[in-house]
This record gives sequence, C-alpha cells and structure tokens, in this order.
Amino acid sequence: MFGGVVTLFNHDEETNEYYPALFTNVEFQAHYHTSFSDNSTRDGDFCLLIVKYFKIGETKRVCGTTKSFMMPKLWQENENKKDYFTFKEGRDFFVKGDYSNIKDVDYEIFRNNTDGVFFIHGLKDFEDELSHFEVMGY
Repeated sequence: MFGGVVTLFNHDEETNEYYPALFTNVEFQAHYHTSFSDNSTRDGDFCLLIVKYFKIGETKRVCGTTKSFMMPKLWQENENKKDYFTFKEGRDFFVKGDYSNIKDVDYEIFRNNTDGVFFIHGLKDFEDELSHFEVMGY
C-alpha cells in the first residue's frame, strides 16, 4: 500500500502549458470498465488516487516533489506556477508512472497510448492525523 508513483499535470489556461509534479508513495486504485452498445464503445474507467501529505506550517507537501499545494484559483493567479501544484477539474490530469520529464504534453496522446490516465473529477482534503488528499479521476 502507498507504493505507487503518479505524475500530475496542471494546465495553465493563459499559456496553454502543462506543469508536471511527480508524486511517490501514493495509492492508485484504478477501476477499468468499458461498455458496449450497437453503435459505440464507452470508456467507464475511474480512479481513486490517495496522496499523503505533511504540513510545514500552513504549507502542504507531498513525497516525491519539492512543490507545495495551492488551491486552484490561487494557483491560476500565481506567477510561479512551476513551484506549486493543485488539483482542479477540467484540463488537469494524472498518469500512473513517472512522466515528469515530458515537455510537450498532449492529453489525447497520453490517453491513446498509455494506460492509467485520468482527468481530475473531484478532491477531498483530509486534514486529520492521517493527512491526505483523495483525488477522483475519470
């Protein structure tokens, strides 16, 4: 448990760039499901990603990265996006494995060529003794 590695890609709306963040010691619980009908195939994959964090003052840090967590709206307004990570719905996604060295990020290429690619669909933040994020992906 908590032996997984994922790469998070945060999308900057203004520059249309992705900023990667590598997380280690995560729990990646993927459920792969495809449904078929007469005319189409529907991908029903979803994932629960559990990311433990520790706090330094009010800052939340995750194993595997030197970046700190920032809420989505603050991250989007920040000039130093590469120094932080966030979890926001829309264009942000995560991939099972270490893809932090990829420079020209394209979600469709990832999705078509790699298993374990999920758009962020929701976030829960548990700030108790077992501090962690639960990130839903689809």
